[in-house]
Amino acid sequence: MEEKRNNSKLEKSDIILGLILIFVVIYELISMFLLDRTLLISLINMSVTRVLAGVFFLLIAIKRKYKLVNFEGKNSLLGLVSILPCFLVVINNLPVIALVNKDAAYDAPLHYLLLFILQCIAIGFFEEIAFRGVFFLMFLKTRRNTKGELFKVILISSVVFGMYHIFNLLEGANPLGVLMQVGYSALIGAMCAMIFLITKNILIPIIIHAGFDFCGTLIPTLGKGSIWNTPTVIITIVIAVAVFVYMLCLFIKFDVRETDCFYKDLQ
Repeated sequence: MEEKRNNSKLEKSDIILGLILIFVVIYELISMFLLDRTLLISLINMSVTRVLAGVFFLLIAIKRKYKLVNFEGKNSLLGLVSILPCFLVVINNLPVIALVNKDAAYDAPLHYLLLFILQCIAIGFFEEIAFRGVFFLMFLKTRRNTKGELFKVILISSVVFGMYHIFNLLEGANPLGVLMQVGYSALIGAMCAMIFLITKNILIPIIIHAGFDFCGTLIPTLGKGSIWNTPTVIITIVIAVAVFVYMLCLFIKFDVRETDCFYKDLQ
């Protein structure tokens, strides 16, 4: 009897997952090819589809018994403090120099800003749950006995995350811009994977991801002008290299045995 109940629950969960996925795909296709692609509609569509897709992968994580949020008291706080330099990458993504010099400016109504914030949160939620909370943990479970295996999982999952952004070409994005996005997305993916490993809390990389997207795409989406200049490029390179070295040091110190906390069936 108990086995039948478990099978029934499994079937119901599969049906729910299937319905969510079908709805997301249909909605995405409709919004991409049939609806009026105004900025307002695009912001709404992106938020709706990413939230639903995030829920889809969250249910997969729950079904696989992945533990995405871990609280370990003092250790949890130390982990959060140790990744604070990563917020420099987020803050630097805002074109402060261009805004101060008035080379760029924000010029959209308040309700657009609120929708844009929602979109950034939705994207961060979906992409972190999917790529760090499911795919990364799925690959990691059987490949985490050594630092070498852990490094390969971080590298492969980050490259896959970067390549995922090629789909932006379907929406008419500039090929060169998409190629650059693939590159820096892979780097951000690696950083978020390390943040997840250290803090053991998926909410932190979601916040980092949403903040990075907000700062980097606010002016291109809701503003005008040029966001790049020589000082910004130099500062960005310096911060990127410094944070990369810092995260590499954290990786070297990381104990692979800490990854057991992500799997309920191992506790």
